[in-house]
Amino acid sequence: MKPTCLLQLAAAAGWSLAAGSLCGQTFNVVLANQLGDYYAEGHAVKCLPDGYLVFGNQQEQLTLDHDIMITKFDLAGNMVWQMNHSEPGDQRLPQTTAAVAAPNGTGYLVAVNTYSGNATGDTVRLVKYNTQGDTLWTSLVWADSFAYGRSVFTDGVHICVTGRFIDGFPQPNPDRSFIVRLDTSGVVLDRYRIQKIVVYAGNVGLDDAFYAIGMGQLPSLSPVSDYLMKFDSTGVDQWAYMFPGPFAPWFTVLPLSNGTVLCLGRWDDALGPAPNGSYMLAVDTGGTFAWDYRGEPGHWDSEETMFTDAFQDSDTTFIACASVQRNFWVKALIYRFSLDGDSLWRREYSHFNSGMVHAPEVPWDIEPALDGGIVLTGEVKESANLATRYLWLLKLDSLGCLVPGCQYVGLQEQLIGLEGALQVAPNPSAGRFNLQLEMPAAVEVQGDLLLQVFDPRGRLVVRRVLGRQLEQTVALDLSGEPPGVYNAHITDEKRMLTGVRLVVE
Repeated sequence: MKPTCLLQLAAAAGWSLAAGSLCGQTFNVVLANQLGDYYAEGHAVKCLPDGYLVFGNQQEQLTLDHDIMITKFDLAGNMVWQMNHSEPGDQRLPQTTAAVAAPNGTGYLVAVNTYSGNATGDTVRLVKYNTQGDTLWTSLVWADSFAYGRSVFTDGVHICVTGRFIDGFPQPNPDRSFIVRLDTSGVVLDRYRIQKIVVYAGNVGLDDAFYAIGMGQLPSLSPVSDYLMKFDSTGVDQWAYMFPGPFAPWFTVLPLSNGTVLCLGRWDDALGPAPNGSYMLAVDTGGTFAWDYRGEPGHWDSEETMFTDAFQDSDTTFIACASVQRNFWVKALIYRFSLDGDSLWRREYSHFNSGMVHAPEVPWDIEPALDGGIVLTGEVKESANLATRYLWLLKLDSLGCLVPGCQYVGLQEQLIGLEGALQVAPNPSAGRFNLQLEMPAAVEVQGDLLLQVFDPRGRLVVRRVLGRQLEQTVALDLSGEPPGVYNAHITDEKRMLTGVRLVVE
């Protein structure tokens, strides 16, 4: 299947907004598999002074195997180059925490899974890449009849990889997990086997202890449940915290500056009456519950309703990303939380695609951009064919806005993929502008279109009802306003649709 209007409308080459000195440019990129009509997906994004590196998977053109893909984008979201690391076998990255910066700042460490799907043997390798996508070294972390790396992290001195394996697969032995510690040259220092839980994700805390989250049975007579376990630097377990509900995969463990450990994943109640939902929970370093947060619910059996990743900002708040899957309500979400788990704001994002309002999208990695903004990568799926996936790279300002000033509009949902639908000329000007709106006929407007213009301080200076016409020209006079950067937004009754910056000289 060829990329549809989703790709045509979301191409970054025609869309970038300067969001002010603190937030830089914003953009929305949806990139197809460069090898042909197969899928691509992003799993880790790293910020460079001149752009962004995305590590992901890409399906080979002639086989069902997958390759590791590294894509470089410039600061405006234009693709600069892409490198495919093709080797025999099927290679995939962990869904989250797939890559981290090397402790000495000389490149990026990536957990690579190569597996065959049978008893011929799988491997988990740690690969170090430089900023040009070149391989600096490769280290074998684990090899078994079945093995899969889950996450990679660093304590600033050592590198750690977590994963799972099954001894003697396909014999009916239970799952096991591992934590492997390496030095900065890729030399394996320690290999720890964890037999009590199947690890989903791990990290090292501010107290230099290992934290691993997964499913297991502790103690032997207790029911199978999910646990957060703490290990000392020698791999000896210190305690296990049992989570108070039904869960499914966990994706991220994040130590916070106040000493709590944040766990992000999904509340999975597929066997009960409640719908699945995104879920996060914080535990202190002594194994005591601190707080939890249940996010948006999805279908009762939704597999794509979940918190996937988070980072702590310089002001001690943290930003988390999630996806939600319901009937006619499939979105990506970004939240900002206080250290106590209070939601400070939420933004919702859904793509316009192929005449349908929503196309499924999943954010896998979210990071702080060097200019103070937010950048995330993940995947966008075709509404008509969920097997077709595209790499997704989204750059927002520090308030989660694709069009700067979204925090003033009063709506949470941003319909993305329509960034080129509003053009302005001349710009800059002394205050008189002509806005040309051209939205695809397939966009289903919910109520009347509304134009709102905000000044640099967030004051509403223009509010004009535009009716339901998708193509129209609007004359705008800001000549009575002070010079500065103004933000114009086109919305309907429920969603932000498109917008543009206006510079009054």
